[in-house]
Amino acid sequence: MDCPTIRLSTQTSKLFDTLRKEALYVPGANVILKESVIICVQHLLETNILLFEALLIQGFRAENIFIKGKPYSTHEGTRAQLRKKGIFVFKENHSYLNCGDYAEKNTEEIINFWREILTTLKNKPNIRNLIVVDDGGKARELIPKRCLEKYNVLSIEQTQYGVNTLVENITPYISVATSKTKKEMESGAVAQTIIEKLKKNLKTNTLPNNWVYGVIGYGAIGAALTRQLIKNGLVTHVYDKQPVSLLSPAKNHQKIENCINESDIIFGCTGNDISKAFNFQPKIKKHRILVSCSSEEKEFLTLLRKEKKRKDFILEKVRIDSETNSPFTILNGGYPINFDLSATSVPLKDIRLTRALIYAAIIQATRILSNKDDIQTLKKPIALDNYFQTIITEILCDKVDLECLSIPSTYKYTTEHHPLRTLLNRELSV
Repeated sequence: MDCPTIRLSTQTSKLFDTLRKEALYVPGANVILKESVIICVQHLLETNILLFEALLIQGFRAENIFIKGKPYSTHEGTRAQLRKKGIFVFKENHSYLNCGDYAEKNTEEIINFWREILTTLKNKPNIRNLIVVDDGGKARELIPKRCLEKYNVLSIEQTQYGVNTLVENITPYISVATSKTKKEMESGAVAQTIIEKLKKNLKTNTLPNNWVYGVIGYGAIGAALTRQLIKNGLVTHVYDKQPVSLLSPAKNHQKIENCINESDIIFGCTGNDISKAFNFQPKIKKHRILVSCSSEEKEFLTLLRKEKKRKDFILEKVRIDSETNSPFTILNGGYPINFDLSATSVPLKDIRLTRALIYAAIIQATRILSNKDDIQTLKKPIALDNYFQTIITEILCDKVDLECLSIPSTYKYTTEHHPLRTLLNRELSV
């Protein structure tokens, strides 16, 4: 399966070119790049090739980049493309066909991933630094003790779930997940994709307007999804364990069972197991469709484990009978609806923000590694640099104005030599 070359807009090219120029100003950058290994748990999607190409151009060596994908999202063409570049891409051994077994099998896979990395590192005596780019916190949680003893380890976490579950005393980490830019700019694109993928799954051009749509969890994704549903003129009900202020005409429920029983489609947006708190089977009074919008199998995990079904395909829908003879269906095998093993989960023009934020965090990590002798003394977590967030926001919003960017004193160059100076006379286009 081939992965076509990504065609970048002028704006996207300028975004990554600008960040690459920032990397040139890291003190001792060449030494840091030669002494550092990047270890990633990421979705293997076509849009992530952009990130890894940027790292290679920056000067990271392909043989020093290790990637593990997630089996419910991995696009095989992307895996092949990254391997052609000389990057190590871990091959999963498990089929992940048993309902509810993802967490256990994924833990085994990441332990094996680390073992392969350790074997390779034995032949790389010059390596001093490990930069762990994580999605969900598991790679950081399972870092082998010998890595912590021998190397400077700095992590990057891009998901809120990963931040919430991280063990603070393992390694310092840069939190992309809690950055203002990610929270404010990414969730709308993800919500729109959820709706588009749901329509594709249901084989319809428009979602039925005689259904009630229930959103469980009113965080960044839940709130953005609620706005999209209302915008499409659909009846929307919401439940969150914390009091929330909703946009009219969404209906706010104080109890999760009320929201579920009054909804035809239920979107799980909590990042946790909502079927643990609510026993679906004896209470569901009519057919329901359950849709995960977070990560892995988390939203309906208890329900999936009780069922103990084996699927023929990892993303096969799961039909479950309830005690009230009202069956309900979990779409996409319980995995996030926006992943379907295709090349993209979200279009590049919408997901480039996330890729740029991760790249900026890697540049920030190299800067930290160049300045700190003892990485463990750093404050945990480390906020993603506001300066990088400003650069990314300004370019994506087509407002590249050097005067409105705040340049921290930690940078060793003057305004006249600032990389963005060259952009002021260039026209950006989407």
